[in-house]
Amino acid sequence: MKTALFAVAVAALSFSGAAFADDVTGAWKVTGDVVGNALETVCTFAGTADKTTASCVNKEGQAAAATPAKVTGKDVTWDWDAGQATLTFKGTMDNPKTMKGDIEVQGVTGSFTAAKQ
Repeated sequence: MKTALFAVAVAALSFSGAAFADDVTGAWKVTGDVVGNALETVCTFAGTADKTTASCVNKEGQAAAATPAKVTGKDVTWDWDAGQATLTFKGTMDNPKTMKGDIEVQGVTGSFTAAKQ
């Protein structure tokens, strides 16, 4: 009986992680701050599972080349070549419509929030 309950619990957790992974696709408005430098961009995620990519837009409205994004359950990681520097985002989805996390750029860390558009 305990083995059956454990199997059901593991299956439920696996399913809930997959649901978040599927929901990352689409456009996300990202706002953040790195040492007093405000950040605002829209990053678009496409694909599924290990074939997910992210492409963010610079101040001039031009999208950077898509880069691989790693989606593991509720955790999402991607890079953005913003021109003068590459930013690494490491976020966690609070629910299918919001995420928050850290931004790393040239050895400095900031934070961001994102809302699905």
